[in-house]
Amino acid sequence: MVGVSSPLRIYSSLPADTQYNGLAGHAWRFLGKEPADVWAVMQLGTKSATRDVEMGGETAVARIRAVEIGLTPAYADELQDLMERIRRHRLPKATLPFGDEADL
Repeated sequence: MVGVSSPLRIYSSLPADTQYNGLAGHAWRFLGKEPADVWAVMQLGTKSATRDVEMGGETAVARIRAVEIGLTPAYADELQDLMERIRRHRLPKATLPFGDEADL
């Protein structure tokens, strides 16, 4: 693909409806003196797709349709485990530990 930096971009706006935006009430988690990472699950959908006829290549723009964060340590652990399982499926070779696992 020539002339296109990435075939996928994420539209940066969150859903306006708080029914679908589980981050809306949690800005404080990112504003603290030592902001912590949070685990989240999201649903993405296609916002747009463009084709560069002259340079070649296509770019899709995905938008966040719904997002929720893991509010409890148990949910965060489940989300981290799910991410690792999905990553192992996508990348069959061994992956390096992520997050708390890196400290073991």
